[in-house]
Amino acid sequence: MALADWNVFACKFSGNEQAAFEQLCYLLFCKEHGCEMGISRYINNPGIETDPITVNDEVIGWQAKYYQVALSQKRRELIAAVDEAHKCYPEMTRLVFYCNRDFGAGNISSDGVRDPVAKTDTEDHAARLGIKIDWFLASAFESSFVLLENEAIARHFFSSNLHDAFGLGLRLVDQGKRYFKHIDTSVFIKDEEFKIDRSDLLEQIRGGFRKGNSVVLLVGDSGVGKTAVAKDYLCSLPSDSIVVVVDCHDADAWRSEEDLIGGWRGHGLSDVQCAFESMDKRYLLIDSAEYIFESQIGSLPVALFDFARNGSWTVLVTVRSSCIRDVEELVHNTYESAPAVVSVNGFSEDQARDYLIRLGYADKHSSIASVPPFRKPIIAKVLSKVRPGQITSEEALRDFVLNELYLKGDSEAESALRKETVFWMASRRLSYAKTSFTPNMKVLERYRKAGFIVSFDMQSVRFAHDYYEELAIVALLNHLFSTSDSTRRFLTELKPDFATKKMLSNWLVESGGASRGALECLAEEVLGDEDVYQKWGDCIHRSMLRSDQTAELLSQFSFELKANGWAFACDLGKTLRRSCMDIDNEAIERISNSGFEGKVPLQEKPSGYG
Repeated sequence: MALADWNVFACKFSGNEQAAFEQLCYLLFCKEHGCEMGISRYINNPGIETDPITVNDEVIGWQAKYYQVALSQKRRELIAAVDEAHKCYPEMTRLVFYCNRDFGAGNISSDGVRDPVAKTDTEDHAARLGIKIDWFLASAFESSFVLLENEAIARHFFSSNLHDAFGLGLRLVDQGKRYFKHIDTSVFIKDEEFKIDRSDLLEQIRGGFRKGNSVVLLVGDSGVGKTAVAKDYLCSLPSDSIVVVVDCHDADAWRSEEDLIGGWRGHGLSDVQCAFESMDKRYLLIDSAEYIFESQIGSLPVALFDFARNGSWTVLVTVRSSCIRDVEELVHNTYESAPAVVSVNGFSEDQARDYLIRLGYADKHSSIASVPPFRKPIIAKVLSKVRPGQITSEEALRDFVLNELYLKGDSEAESALRKETVFWMASRRLSYAKTSFTPNMKVLERYRKAGFIVSFDMQSVRFAHDYYEELAIVALLNHLFSTSDSTRRFLTELKPDFATKKMLSNWLVESGGASRGALECLAEEVLGDEDVYQKWGDCIHRSMLRSDQTAELLSQFSFELKANGWAFACDLGKTLRRSCMDIDNEAIERISNSGFEGKVPLQEKPSGYG
């Protein structure tokens, strides 16, 4: 007998839980009411999941609600569902709510335990509309009706025997297809497809593998289209090729091999190896590898590349330019040879001009449009509002886009709703503690429809692109700095991961943060406290080196910097490697060996001398 284990269910149908839950409930509803031939319905059936059925004198409809939070928190949604069902099917007399959660107990009085408010309010509201509510909740899924009378159904959805290689393989391949679904490789402008010709990059990737390299790195700045190029290449492979995707964005949450391959409980990399051992053409995409070093379990990145080498996988890695050396070192230690490197660049001037002409903006912003995130029409709509001469830098444009996309509303109330929602979106990634920010579902749904985010629930949100998350982080940084009563409080609100450090450094150097003395305040806090220094030292070093106040700051904090001795010298080299696309490594060695007694100019790109 299978048990109703919702952890197994979530892992087995990861990313598609709601649809799977609807299928489970549909089968049980049909079984209970003898609808062996199924029930008619429309695509996106309104109000309820299928057409209602007639049983004796009752007209019965049903809804499936798969929740990650307590059912008692869904009072408004449940009442709204009743209203919608009644609007679409006014003849309905009974509504069955299927849910994977149970209600919590209500208040305890002299009469005993009362039903929770969410339950009684929903039932009372439905009664006024002439509808009786039936609840088929988590406890009902543990009944004999589900587990014994319909054991075949229960076993399919709750079976913990997930170690069959074929089944795991299918799920991993499907997981990869869903991952690529939201990666755009072209845009449609006035019903005409516009796509950059990157056939030369695809040929470079093929050439890298033809030369015998097991690993090819796609290297470029944030938003340049590395994953889109990877998708084009992997989609061009023969039909008998299989592709498995490892998304490194959440590497800081990896605790085991299960997390590394997408959270499939009870499975490790050896299971994946078994699942595809009979396949000759195996491809592994490691996406956004710059985040892989955020893993709290240092052995997992090594285990991932060992898995790829031992299984003779063909590996494609996307990584930002600033982190290429760390990834190259990891690959070299595993394969004892260097990977092939393919550089991915943004628009050329001609491509940018062609793109803007298609949009109807001539070449008004050709230098700005060469920056990758502005390919999509939703960004172009924002560009259309920019007056000539209003935007003189990418940083100024980022501030303008942030306001237009996220913060500006039709009214003061609308603007406040947007700000609160954006702070919540960013705080899910940044804050250790539970924040007071609350999302507005209508605002989130609007962002989803506009293409800024892919999906959301009450716990998290998945951004359509790193760029949109970075904009949200900037908004939160401004808010936290203005409301925190101390720099220490400001830093404790933030999680010292890759994305946060990058945006904090940019914010300190490029935005108004530096002019308000934020960099000086944070440097004093970080360099004066060993515990804080361990978390934020590299970020402050990088910001000091990139700032136009570098000389003054190094002089002001020379005692603190020298006190860290050789550790600071090593960190300086790492900081520069992450800050600059190309640096003079011999000069760094001379600086380290001289104990900072002499000054040596370092040639670095693209910012000139640092």
